[in-house]
Amino acid sequence: MINSQIKSPDNVILLHEIGHAAGLVHEGAVIKNAEVLNVMQYYDPKATVLPGRDGLKPNQVKRLATAYFATSPKKVK
Repeated sequence: MINSQIKSPDNVILLHEIGHAAGLVHEGAVIKNAEVLNVMQYYDPKATVLPGRDGLKPNQVKRLATAYFATSPKKVK
């Protein structure tokens, strides 16, 4: 559940949760490492400095684009 009354500090929580719905998993712990700075890394609300979770890896884009909710419905004849 996402509390819609609280603003996301990094503005990616909804996309992160949509990633889970598409089958993506957490890609790494909260660390300052360019290899894991992406929307699917863990978020630590106790962190004083939020790492950049604004990136998407190619495999994440592909998974989101091919998720069941992203495909066009078949036309009924």
